Amino acid sequence: MVFVIGGYAQGKREYARAHYNDADKHIMELNVWAREQFEAGKDPLPLIKDMIQEDPELIIVSDLIGNGIVPSDKADRDFRDSCGRLQVEIAKLAEEVIRVTCGLGQKIK
Repeated sequence: MVFVIGGYAQGKREYARAHYNDADKHIMELNVWAREQFEAGKDPLPLIKDMIQEDPELIIVSDLIGNGIVPSDKADRDFRDSCGRLQVEIAKLAEEVIRVTCGLGQKIK
């Protein structure tokens, strides 16, 4: 599994498409999906582990959450904290972690 992370609109999906064969059928948008899981009261980590088991070529793409302004809304702060912790766990599971800024990827793992 490859984890591609970076700021909003920084070219993460395009980077994945350019660097990994058949990326489109393996890409998962983490931060949107994770919010839905958290709001439904589910722990997304076991679900992601199952997805990785089913598709070892999974490419998880996520906006970098928690690197900006602290949200004033408690629910948004809670999501930021939970998603940040989830991203740490995903990075531990990943074979590669790529940070994308301005469309340029930097391998950090």
